[in-house]
This record gives sequence, structure tokens and C-alpha cells, in this order.
Amino acid sequence: RYLINILGAKVVRRLRRGGSDRDLLRDIAYYFPVNNQFSDVDAVLISSTDNEKDQMLIYALKRNGVPVVCLVHSWDNLPSHGLLSAIPNRLLVWNRFMAEEAMRLHSVPPGRIDIVGVPQYETYRRIAKTTDQDTFRARLQVSDETKIITYTGAVGWVYPDEEELLEKLLAEIVKGRFGKAILVFRLHPTDERTPSYINKYMNADLPIRLDRADSGFAAMNTGKIGGLDSVREFVELMQFSDVVL
Repeated sequence: RYLINILGAKVVRRLRRGGSDRDLLRDIAYYFPVNNQFSDVDAVLISSTDNEKDQMLIYALKRNGVPVVCLVHSWDNLPSHGLLSAIPNRLLVWNRFMAEEAMRLHSVPPGRIDIVGVPQYETYRRIAKTTDQDTFRARLQVSDETKIITYTGAVGWVYPDEEELLEKLLAEIVKGRFGKAILVFRLHPTDERTPSYINKYMNADLPIRLDRADSGFAAMNTGKIGGLDSVREFVELMQFSDVVL
């Protein structure tokens, strides 16, 4: 696999000697399959820069001379998800850090970059105006004087030492290091360790509550973000926890 990648990279570099807006490989993979779909389109807004379908659209639209506006979907997309298939006419980023990454890593001209915040989180912000902390604490069965320490879980390959962290956190809470406190563990929606966590902590005599994220919160989900109750409970957790890890 290593040798194939090395040889393949040399072939790709040889074929891709021109500008970033056009090359033979992207023509084959991106342009020809969709080049007839945009004859009557004035401009297109694309909601990510890294999804394969969106990469195809960005390149094909630029090749057809159709203006394209792209929104960077998540915080790590620019530094870790590969090069852009083409430079969009406008790139919408969350903050100045993303703007710097777009310029430094992808050579996007600063005049094409707009800082717009995080549009996909507007739903959370609107819900946060209607929540109530007393209702939240009653749902968790946590008193007003109890501090809430929330840990949001990861998948095993990202954080294999998670179980050790949980045990140490619980030990410190039991010893009273943070005063009267409880740990809320928000389980990752796709972590393979979730069944063992539920078996270990669900009915344990420990200061811990489990919060289960539904599949709508998975990182690769591009459809619904979960039921309204599920989203509201997530917003409450982020809003009313004393500390979020």
C-alpha cells in the first residue's frame, strides 16, 4: 500500500501540473459526471468543503463558470480533510483562525473569505433562549447546590484512555475536591465502548449520570440532527453545566 501511494502520488503530480481550478484527474472524477446539470444555474451555495459530493460540485461549478459559495462545515475540515478541489468564489468560515488556515493551507485569497460564525449552530442558540435550569436539574435529579461537571465522550481510536479519565474524575468527586458535585457523562453516539459504559455506570452507586446522544449527533450525519427533545436536552447540558470537558 505504501509503494502504491508513493507511485500514485508521482503520477498525480505529473498529471496535475496546471492551476488548481482545472486538471485531468478532477475532470474525470468530478466534472464529466455532472457537467450538464448547471446550464441554467446562476450561483450555488455548498454546505461543506470536504464531503465527496460537495468536492465534485465545487470543481464542476468552477469549470462551468458558475459562482460557488462554500461554508466550512466543521472546525477541523481545513487542516485535516485534504485540499480543496477548487478555490470557491467565496469561502465562509467560522472565525479568524479558520480564515488563516484557508489562506495558509489552501491559498485562498483573503478577499474571497468571509467570517460568518457557525450557521449550523443557530438552532442551538435559539433553543437556549427558551430553556429553564430548574427543569434541567429536575430531569437529572440534581439539587441546586450541586456542581455539574460534564464530560463529552470520544470514540476509542481518538481517546483510548477515556476509562482512566472517568475513574480519576469520579475518584476526585467522591473525595470532595470540587465540593458537592456530580459527573454527567455524555456518551458518544458511535463509540463501541458505550454498552460497557452503560453496564458499568448506569446503576452504580457513584456520583455519575449518563447522557445518551442519539445517532443524529454523529459527526458524519448530514440529515436530521435528532428529535427536538434530544436537541433541547443537549442544549440544556451545554448551557447549565458548571464545567464541560
